[in-house]
Order: sequence, then structure tokens, then C-alpha cells
Amino acid sequence: MSQDSLNPQASAKALRESEARMRAMLSALPDMIFRVDREGTFLDFHAPSPRVLAVPPERFLGKNLAEVMPEEVARESLRLIAETLRGGKVSPLQEYSLTIAGEKLDFEARFARCARNEVLAIVRDITDRKRSEESARRNEERIRESYKFEALGRLAGGLAHHLNNMMTVVTGYSDLLLSRVENGDPRRGDIEKIRDAGERAAGLTRELLAFGRRQVLRPRILDVHRFLAQLSDTIRDLAGPSIRFALTSGEDSGKVNADPDRLRAALLQLVSNARDAMPGGGDLRLSARIVDPSQGDVGIDAAPGRHVSLVVEDNGSGMDAKTREKIFEPFFTTRMEREGMGLPSVLGFVQQSGGHISVESRPGRGTTIRIGLPCAEREEPAGAIPAAKPGRRRAAILVVTDEAMVRSLLVEVLERGGFEVLVAGTFKEISAVLAARKGGIDLLIADADMSGMRSPEIVRRISARRPGIRVLHLSAYPEKEHSGKRVSRPGTALLRKPFHTRDLLARVELLLGRTPAPP
Repeated sequence: MSQDSLNPQASAKALRESEARMRAMLSALPDMIFRVDREGTFLDFHAPSPRVLAVPPERFLGKNLAEVMPEEVARESLRLIAETLRGGKVSPLQEYSLTIAGEKLDFEARFARCARNEVLAIVRDITDRKRSEESARRNEERIRESYKFEALGRLAGGLAHHLNNMMTVVTGYSDLLLSRVENGDPRRGDIEKIRDAGERAAGLTRELLAFGRRQVLRPRILDVHRFLAQLSDTIRDLAGPSIRFALTSGEDSGKVNADPDRLRAALLQLVSNARDAMPGGGDLRLSARIVDPSQGDVGIDAAPGRHVSLVVEDNGSGMDAKTREKIFEPFFTTRMEREGMGLPSVLGFVQQSGGHISVESRPGRGTTIRIGLPCAEREEPAGAIPAAKPGRRRAAILVVTDEAMVRSLLVEVLERGGFEVLVAGTFKEISAVLAARKGGIDLLIADADMSGMRSPEIVRRISARRPGIRVLHLSAYPEKEHSGKRVSRPGTALLRKPFHTRDLLARVELLLGRTPAPP
């Protein structure tokens, strides 16, 4: 036996040093350690700092788990304590959440036996980790959704391209047949039904193009407050008398560079959905404000850059999480009479306009949809098509398209309109036509949706040999080569497919500087 062990002072000193070392080691740990008896009463504790503890000791010391913890957490903890005392092993991890001072905090705990009827509860605050995991999960989900919608958008855009060519033929030949049939002819009604079906299908392809972010947009600078004020009466009429409508916007609501027709259609689609969610009446609110993250504007509206937030809010039936996740998918609908392309087309328009959209909704708690569009600071002047010198000679038109049915339709319509028509479907055919043509060519009609040739290259080659030739692009959606300044430059126009024959002839006459013939 050593001399120190017989010396009470030395023993006390050694004990103090041992306790100091233990406290130092415990202080280095991020965990809270509680000593708890068999019945779940808190006997003692250690915490690295008062901040980590979150609540003062008097709130739990000497009290039972059931007094300070939610019922289900206390019940599971007592079960683990009993198992730990019985088996002598460290318990599995227990995760639970507590709301302290209005903030939801997450913890994990495990129990280890330290005496016959006592355990140590080793507790770690995992709130930051949980939030990081949730943020990572949401980011991964957003990326996955982005990839999914990108793939769906490409599919929708490609499908709409081919459908538009077919609908151009259906609508065009329906117009030609109607022009040959007298008003009293019984076949006229059948032809009109075919044309109406073609127009409805054309509307669906436009929505597909909108979802695929390939629709033809004609953006201009819009004063948001003035735009919404002009739209408010239409919204009231659409919502109906049982809906209480309120508009909140001011002169400082900002400006956006957007297609007014598509923005109007998007807002009316959201209003229509809100009305359907409130069959017994309710409240509908539309508001607008500028959001600037650089000025501390954060929250659900937060997005990179200064933008105008348009919010459509109702207190209708709302949606569950499963429905909310699918509302932007093409052809998903909760109403059988709908085609399910309303919200997907809204999403496509917003994204094509450089904006973002978010949805909040809970069953029985209504729905809030926020559209954010980048702020526009100044307006750019629009281009114009100057009229050519009037004349009534038989104008020559070169039609370039690789779609045989569209080509046949264009030839028939233009020849019936009194024009001389030349056709080509490849660069080789274009060269042959230009080489054989002795006279001038007044107008080029170029199909901008061809797979093998790009319309800017077609225009460049033909313009090199026929300077000043006027150009009419036919397209279902804009590409970089025929959007913006390229379409608005003098002598150039764009006609959206599918089109009516009267619209084609009117646009041709306008480009040639002639007064369009009456329909």
C-alpha cells in the first residue's frame, strides 16, 4: 500500500484532479449527459454550455420524463431505460423533436447503465444536421424535378412540332374545302367540325409548346399595376358573384418584360383554378410587389435578382402533398372535363420569361401561387415592317420547306391567291431554283421548323443572290435564329403555325406592301 493512499489529503487531491480531468473531457464533447433513475427522474446533468442546454436546470432536475417531455417521447425513453438496465448494453439511438421557445429542435439520445438503477442519457442536438439534410433533400428533389420537366419539355416540344405541321395541313385544307362549298351544302357542317377539331388540337399543341418553353412570345414592357388594373374586371367576371375578389398593387409594383397575352392567360388560368376550388364561394386575392433579395427581401419570394412577385391566393379546398407535386405535369388533372395542360402551360410561360413559380397548399387551407418575373427597367423600341412600293404584278414567292404536305398546301393557297410559286426543300434545290430563275423573287417563305436546314442559313444564302428579298418565317415556336431582332428587322415577319389560309394571304400581302384582300 502506497504512502499516498494512507494520506487523506493526498487522496482528496487525487480525487479532485481526477474529477477535473473528467470535467475537461466532458466539456470537450458536444453532447449533453443526464443521469436518470429507473423511474425516469432527472438526477444530474452535464452540458458543454448553458446555450446547448436550451432550458434552465430547474425545468427538469428532480422531475420525471413524463412531466417535461411529450407523451410518446417519454414512453419510448422509459422503455429504453428499462431495456438498458435489464441488459446492460447501450441502447439504440432515439430521435425526437421538441418545441422550445417557439422553435422546433431535433435531438438524438442513447442510454447507458451507470449504476444498478441509474442510466446516463447521452443527448445531442442534431437540429442543424437535420436542417442541412432537409435542405439537401429538397435541393436534390428540385434538381430531379428540373431534369424530369426538362425531359418532358423536350418531348412536348418535339411532339408539338410534328403536330403543328399536321394541324397546319388539317386547318388549311379545311379552309380550302369551305371556300369551294356553298353555304347550304350539307357537307359544310362536317367540314367545319373538322376545322374546329383542328383548331382545338392546335390550341393543345400551343400549350405543349408553352410547357416546353418553345412557344412564340411577343414580350414588351408592362407596367404591372396598370396591367392588373385593366385585368381586374375580367377576373371579377371569371370568378363569379360568389367569390370576393381583392386586388392589391400600387404604382410601385414595377415593370416586367413579358408577353401580355400569355401573362393574361396565365393569371386567368390561376383564377379559374381558384374559382373551381371554391364552389360555395370564398376569397380570392391577387397582389403584386417588387422583391429585392439584395435589400434583405427574403422568404418564399426570394430568388436571384430583383423581380416582381405576382401572388394569387384563395381560401378554397386546397391540395394534399401528392396532388401538389403533380400539378405541373402534362395532362394531370383532378377534373375530368379538363385536358390537364393549364398549369403546365403557365409553368412553361413563366420559365420561358426568365421567371419562377412556387405553390403553397394544404387541404382545407387554400392555395397560394407565386409567380416571380424579372424586373424590367426600360423599354426597347420595337421594329417595324416598312411597306414596299405598291404594285399589282404577279409576285413570285419562293417556298422552302421539307414537309411535303405543308408544301402542297402552301402552293395551292398561294396560287389561288394569284401568286407565282417556286418550291424547294433542300439547299441543292434552292440553288437550282435560283440558277434557273431569270426574273426576280419578291418573297421568301421559309419553314423555320425544318430538321435538316436552319432558316437563318437559308435566308443568308438567298439574300446573297437576291438582296433585299422579304422573308416570312413559318414557325410553331421561336429559336434563337429567328427571334427578337431577326424577326423584327425590316421586311421580315413571323407567322405562327398552324394558321388559317386567310391569315397567310394577309401577311403575304402586307409584306409585299399591298392592301390585304377582303376575306
